[in-house]
Amino acid sequence: MAAATPSDSELTALLRVKMWRRLQKIGAVPVKNAVYVLPRSEQTLEDFHWVAREILESGGDASCARPRL
Repeated sequence: MAAATPSDSELTALLRVKMWRRLQKIGAVPVKNAVYVLPRSEQTLEDFHWVAREILESGGDASCARPRL
């Protein structure tokens, strides 16, 4: 029996899908490649910080900004 370990690019793809699903779950809407808009609430902000922390711990980048129109 042989076992294959995923390559770095496969791990990156898996992480992207995992984070995409988490962002969808908290109500995020994709605007552009890797840019999402979330409803403004304390709960959503807290949820996003948990997702962002996991992204950062996995070696990715995440930030939060409040746009002003």
